[in-house]
Amino acid sequence: MEFKQTLYMDIIEHIMQTGAWEEIEKSNPMIDVSARRLHALLDNLRGPLTDEILETISDDVFYYVTATAESAVLYGIQVASALNEIIANPAAYSQNAIKKNA
Repeated sequence: MEFKQTLYMDIIEHIMQTGAWEEIEKSNPMIDVSARRLHALLDNLRGPLTDEILETISDDVFYYVTATAESAVLYGIQVASALNEIIANPAAYSQNAIKKNA
């Protein structure tokens, strides 16, 4: 099957709309601290910068974070696939490791 960009986007979109993903976003302490720091920074810029500029900055941060999260999900899928191959055929993995270390 040929790789289809729309299929990739559909899969990632559905993964990131699950309750499990939402729970991770709400309960992860690193995400919480980062979000609070970002919002505090944007609030501090509210006087010197226009709302339009702040909205642009906020949107760009959102797009960056989304792109990073989507890439991380895709990487996780690739890792899971590789682990599945190793589990399905551990002898082939061992043979490859022996060749690499020879």
